[in-house]
Amino acid sequence: MNKLPLVLKIKGILKYIFNYISAEVKHARENVIITKIFLAFMSIIISLIIWVFVAWDGNTDGTKNITIPITFTNLSKGYSLFPSTNKVTVKLADKIINLSHIQEDDLKATVDLKDLQIGKYVLPIRIDLQSSVAVAGLNPSTVEVEVYRNIERTIPLTWKIVGDEDPKAKIDSVEIIPDSVRINGPEIDVMSIQTVDALIPSDKIMKGEAIIVPVEIATDRSDLKKRVHLSHQQVSAKLKMKNDIKSQKVPVTISVTGVPFSGLELDTVRVVPEQVFVEGDSAVVDTVKAINLPPVDISGLDQDLQLLVPLLPLDLPSELTVVGPDRAKIDIKLRKKIKTRRFRNIRLGIKGATHGVNYKVSPEFVELLIEGPQSEIDKIDSNNLPCDVFVDVSNIVSKQIIIPILINKIKDGFTMIKVSPEEVLLTVTE
Repeated sequence: MNKLPLVLKIKGILKYIFNYISAEVKHARENVIITKIFLAFMSIIISLIIWVFVAWDGNTDGTKNITIPITFTNLSKGYSLFPSTNKVTVKLADKIINLSHIQEDDLKATVDLKDLQIGKYVLPIRIDLQSSVAVAGLNPSTVEVEVYRNIERTIPLTWKIVGDEDPKAKIDSVEIIPDSVRINGPEIDVMSIQTVDALIPSDKIMKGEAIIVPVEIATDRSDLKKRVHLSHQQVSAKLKMKNDIKSQKVPVTISVTGVPFSGLELDTVRVVPEQVFVEGDSAVVDTVKAINLPPVDISGLDQDLQLLVPLLPLDLPSELTVVGPDRAKIDIKLRKKIKTRRFRNIRLGIKGATHGVNYKVSPEFVELLIEGPQSEIDKIDSNNLPCDVFVDVSNIVSKQIIIPILINKIKDGFTMIKVSPEEVLLTVTE
């Protein structure tokens, strides 16, 4: 065993102890007895240290943790991956003297991606160690990887004003340099991107000069920006300003034509952006109350729909322009057709009755007004109502009392609009 490093450490400790003892002796000259006791105690400590040094032979068992990078091998050409982690902590177990020689470069962690296609996989981590030292554990022992086809696509840049818009802003045109951006990343993510905007701060509109502005993907997905790479994070935007031009914010509207699939009806239609700026001659701008987009045909539609449409108004005067994005997102939501139906002569049920006691309610029959999906409510009759209609006679001690009618277990999608009457007269006889 090579004891030289330990000898140097012991030498340093003994030197420190010697200096400490000298200082104590100097301060304790007036008390000889205390000094002798102290020196005896320190002699024992030094003897113990020397004994441990001589007796320890480095064969004590121990463990050591080393964190190393993971190497991913055999990835098929044209594919890329997202790993859940790039590092693994390896726990080694052996004699302490053996562990002291193991360094990070002595270990290699690999994950084999051979023959893997597009998808997500949980794969084991393999550790190669050029030593007899045992691997006691891994953290983590597996890694989740997403294999994807990597593609590149070029998209023209659009521009968008951000911040508090200045109604006096008069933009004639915007020149973006470069006018397009390359997107690199997973195929499914790259193909989902429709718009990339150059974001122009509203407080710089009036300067009429080239400015450096950030580039941003128009998306609601928070993870998309991390999964794809843009060739440009910033671009140059040069604004050309107009004179004697009025800018006015107006709402964006859209209508629908046709009817959806049987049993469904239109719920809501939402346009994003809800408002845009219209610019041009002030007299003409004042006549524009809204931007009306071409109608969307929902004939036969059987589910909610989202689509991007060009922001091209139907009736906007030719001398006016729309400032801002060139597309609008249309969000169309459907719902089941709702129908209200009246059910007459529904016999009241009685719950909580005591054995041997007779109960009579007056009236015995009630009328219900129920709302529900048209396709389902038309199938209902008095024998298969979507709810229980009853009176609860438990704990009734009066011979005659007015009690409320109760509704329970109403089926999802149905609503009880009205019960007539709401109360009945209960008569109890034994």
